[in-house]
Amino acid sequence: MSETPRTLRTGGFDAFFAAGRRIETPTLDAVIEVVELGRLALPSGRLAACDPSVVWELEPFTAELPPGDHPVELAVADVATVNGVPQQARKVAAARVVIAAEAAASWEMAVVAGQDTASLSGDLYFGYGVDAGIGAFLDAEAAKALDRINDADELDGALATAREGDLGALVGDTESGLNVAAFPSGWGNGVYPTWVGRAADGRVVSVVTDFHVF
Repeated sequence: MSETPRTLRTGGFDAFFAAGRRIETPTLDAVIEVVELGRLALPSGRLAACDPSVVWELEPFTAELPPGDHPVELAVADVATVNGVPQQARKVAAARVVIAAEAAASWEMAVVAGQDTASLSGDLYFGYGVDAGIGAFLDAEAAKALDRINDADELDGALATAREGDLGALVGDTESGLNVAAFPSGWGNGVYPTWVGRAADGRVVSVVTDFHVF
């Protein structure tokens, strides 16, 4: 009896952020560009990720981060070919919050309260759903800020610009001082996992959402 080989990437996400690196897979040929989106306000130390246009309840990850302002980076794939067919496309392959300027020694799946990775098997994973082609990072306390940003159409305007060629938007809420880092989600809609990278001593050094481009 044979088992289906695992295809879910569970580590090595720092390699996504090696600017100039060429990625060649059986279906894709691309070069990585790293885009610095700005600094995310994270005063609570509790990070959430979601499609910011369809949030019903903001659930933060259980892994806590150092409170403060942390850089957000996008790993952008400059795609040359897909299935051997020439392309001219730029896709956000991954997005990360940088806590420390060092590579992760280990990776774990980010979960919210009530999720247990021990219940998963094979290539099953926990992730957040994307219905509008958009992913985002924000502080767990930013739900009201997100509501105000959406009500003011600021997020829609910023993301419309992103869809037209830019690669993301860092949109702020003047009332709370919080902001939302939003970005196109790879090839589009789906469910995408987020991973917590830790140093050998257990410190969180980065949090990465993988949009399954590679």
